[in-house]
Amino acid sequence: MDTADTTEKGLNMLMNGNYHLVITDLEQKPSGVDVFNYAATKGIDACIMTGAIAGELLESAKKITGNKVISKPFDLEEHIGSVTKEVKLKYQS
Repeated sequence: MDTADTTEKGLNMLMNGNYHLVITDLEQKPSGVDVFNYAATKGIDACIMTGAIAGELLESAKKITGNKVISKPFDLEEHIGSVTKEVKLKYQS
């Protein structure tokens, strides 16, 4: 697992690394939607987390991601379980 403290650094890591899953924050520059879209071009699963409860960017993220948006605050254990299950299902086939 790798982390980046900015989405710009995260995008650079995606360009040069090999990843199966990306979790990004919505309200960054570039936005979480930009990171999600780039990950999708490389065939990498991604989801966006946010503390936003409304707004144009949030609605755009929900539409683009198929509602793969995690609202903050969230239960870390619950989401680790969900992500693990989704990744296992994808790579078992």
